[in-house]
Amino acid sequence: MLRAAYIQVQQAGRPDREAVALLEELPRRGIEATTFTLKQLSRRRLGLAPDVLVAGGMEAVRGALKQLGRTGTELPTYPLSLRDRLGRTVWEATLGEALRRVETRGEPLFIKPRLDSKRFTGLVLRDASESFRLAGASRGTPVWCAEPIEIVAEHRAYVVEGQVVAVAQYDGSPRPAPSAWIDATLQQLIDGGEAPAGFAIDVATKPGGEPVLMECNDGFALGQYDGVSNASYVDLVCARWRELVGAD
Repeated sequence: MLRAAYIQVQQAGRPDREAVALLEELPRRGIEATTFTLKQLSRRRLGLAPDVLVAGGMEAVRGALKQLGRTGTELPTYPLSLRDRLGRTVWEATLGEALRRVETRGEPLFIKPRLDSKRFTGLVLRDASESFRLAGASRGTPVWCAEPIEIVAEHRAYVVEGQVVAVAQYDGSPRPAPSAWIDATLQQLIDGGEAPAGFAIDVATKPGGEPVLMECNDGFALGQYDGVSNASYVDLVCARWRELVGAD
């Protein structure tokens, strides 16, 4: 049971969408919510405890878990049990190796940070001269590489304790989400023992209507898309925090 919560804001008095959802919903559940900045966390000015939720960006939540001595396993971007649902080849490399591949083959390549997903936004690199889009990342940066695919729509399924609680379309032409495919993918992840208490499945639809897994996102630092209620979003964040700290 959570008794309080710290919600990260980038600037005092300017909460983002996810922070507003938490600040509005948690008090309705009798949980006192207070804002904090990354500087306050790094200076150890917060009264951290397993039953005090910390919500915000990856750096903030990871920092709080470290201060609490918790080292929970994070959900991989491409879980092993779901590799057959990717619909494309995905592999690990360094950024330097990826750039060399683009240079030598002259073929576009999707690149995404592997360890620090916020280092730069995943993108399709068509020419090595576009490296300015990589936010100054070093050539030794671990990345995911994938063959680019054409997609017409993208949806995100929000999952809490093994149940899909919301689905939102976040890109492409409006169309229904592939619900049966999402349910089967979720069950496959559960059967593989890789499903955390709160996370999201991102699914893309190809021009012919075939759904493929874009990626999975851990619930401890997850965005709230249009159409996802504050209640569902907060359920997910709280469930994942309790799991990571080992709280009931």
